[in-house]
Amino acid sequence: MKSSIIEPDAWLGAQMRCPAYRVRFPESESIASQTDLLRIAMSDLLGDSCFAFCKIPVSQPNQVRILTDIGFCLVETSIQFRKDCNAKPRTGTRCRFSVVADVDRVGYIAEASFSFSRFHMDPEIDRDLANALKREWALNYFRGMRGDKMAVAEVDGLVVAFVLLLCPDGRDAVIDLLAVHPDYHRHGLGRELCEFAEVICGASQMVVGTQVANNASVRFYEDIGYRQVDASYVFHVHCK
Repeated sequence: MKSSIIEPDAWLGAQMRCPAYRVRFPESESIASQTDLLRIAMSDLLGDSCFAFCKIPVSQPNQVRILTDIGFCLVETSIQFRKDCNAKPRTGTRCRFSVVADVDRVGYIAEASFSFSRFHMDPEIDRDLANALKREWALNYFRGMRGDKMAVAEVDGLVVAFVLLLCPDGRDAVIDLLAVHPDYHRHGLGRELCEFAEVICGASQMVVGTQVANNASVRFYEDIGYRQVDASYVFHVHCK
């Protein structure tokens, strides 16, 4: 694209089998300029089969108006949580670092464990594709394409949960994906993985995002000491 307001997302495009783009509003531009830039950029896509998405703070209603006016639809509201790290290593933990042999189980768990992601909440993306997107997202760790660390949790020697982490030096660590297979909910595995993540990342704070619609996830993070610090709208558009 000629305009930097729209950035190609090659990985997502390959999964969706059509060109995919992320919209980013330039902070230095006025609302009028942002509107003009986006309209021009999107007009280049008209008539093409493609997908575009945008994540904006809930404090930016003008950007919401711009997006809805040109056909973007709100698919979910994301909440960002933060927590001071204070976990100590557990004795007898069911968690460990992942190894290459975990790849099939991690993919299986990721495919079975999500219902409220932006892909699952988009009525134009079928559930099989949404599940596959989460699986491939998790498997990118084993391909060296995403994430810095991964830990898994085992029950009776079987991997039933995992956490994918972003641990940039000198910055907050991020829980990128946390998944517990539905058959093993309410076994304390999510809490153990989050505590293990605090220990292995070595950051002073952890950050995680979830969806307003995912009540169980919101309660879980609040129960283990996370506090909401921000919220964002996620918009999608499918050009056909």
